[in-house]
Amino acid sequence: MGDRVTTPVPRAGAGVEAELARATGLLDVERTAPRWMTHRRSASEVFVCDSVALGPDRFAVSTQMPRAHALWSDRGASFHDPLMAVEAGRQATIMLAHAHAGLGRELMMVARSCEMRVRDPEAFRNDGVTPLEGVFLMSLVDRQVHNGVPTGLSFEGDLFVGDTRAMSMTGTIIFTPRTDYELLRAHSRARKGVATAAKSPAPAPVDPALVDRERRGNVAIGASPEGAPATRPVVVDVHSPVFFDHPLDHVPGQLLMESCRQNAIVTAVREQRLPGPDCLVTAFRASFDDFAELDAGCDSRAHLLGAPGDGTVRAQLGVWQLDAKVGDVEVELAATPHSG
Repeated sequence: MGDRVTTPVPRAGAGVEAELARATGLLDVERTAPRWMTHRRSASEVFVCDSVALGPDRFAVSTQMPRAHALWSDRGASFHDPLMAVEAGRQATIMLAHAHAGLGRELMMVARSCEMRVRDPEAFRNDGVTPLEGVFLMSLVDRQVHNGVPTGLSFEGDLFVGDTRAMSMTGTIIFTPRTDYELLRAHSRARKGVATAAKSPAPAPVDPALVDRERRGNVAIGASPEGAPATRPVVVDVHSPVFFDHPLDHVPGQLLMESCRQNAIVTAVREQRLPGPDCLVTAFRASFDDFAELDAGCDSRAHLLGAPGDGTVRAQLGVWQLDAKVGDVEVELAATPHSG
C-alpha cells in the first residue's frame, strides 16, 4: 500500500475571501503558463497563467479562457461554456502537480475522474467582448505515494470570476512512469483483443445544428443505430486541433465527455425534455475505469433521469467499447436563460 496524505479543505467564507484578495495581488495574468506544464502543444490551448502557494497544499491559479475558441465558442454566444472552465481546471491541477508537488516531465498523468457544478450561471455570461477570466482556489487533498514515488492525487477547488463563485470542481489524477505506462497499455490492448476485433466503418457526424454547433469538425457523435435512439457512436478525428492537440494513444477523456454532452442534448430534445439544443451544462460528473482505444468503435448510451417539467435535465450515460464499459458520465443541462 502507498502512503496517503489528506488535507482538509476550507469552506467558503471570510477565509476564502481573504485568500482570493491575496491571490489577486500575487498572480501574474500577463502571459500563459509554459505549455509543458499543462500538457498542451498549442499555445492557444493553454488557459492558465500563473500559480501561487497560499499554504500547505492550498493554491491559487489564474486563468483566462478565450472568447472565440474553436470548440467551446462554436455554439450560442450568450454564455461561455462551463466545460471550457473544466478544461482550465484540469490544466490548473497539472500545473500545480509540476510546479508545486515536484512531479517531473517523465511521469505520465491520466485523469481518472472529475466532477463540476456551476454555482452561478451569470458568471459565465458572454458579453461578446470580455474573455472568461478568473482565479481557481484549489487544494491538493489526497496525495498518494508508493516507495517515495508519487502515484496520484485528488483536488478540490472553486473558480471565482471577480468575487463570484462561478463553479466548483473536484477530481483525481494518477501518475505512472512512462515505461510502466507503455507496459500497462500493451497489456490492456492484448486483454481486450483490440488487434483481432472486427473493424466497423468510422461514423459520420450528425448535423451540427442538432448539438448546438456550427462546425462539422466539432460534432462528436454519429447517428444512432436502428432501434437504439439513445446510443450514439463517438466520432474520433485524430486531426482535431483541440481533442488531439498532441498525439495520443487513446481517445481522450475530453472527447468522451463532449460526446456524452452531445448525446445528452440530442436525447433530451428528442424526448421533449428540452425545447432545443441551445442549453447550458450546469453539472457534470465523469469517471473512467479503462482507456478507449483509437482503433475500435466506441459509443455512449444515454438514459434521462427524473421527471420532466422543471427546465433542467439530468442524463446518465455509459461509455462502451468492445462490449465493455469504459466509463460513466452524468450530465445536467438547463435551457439557456436569455435575460441578463
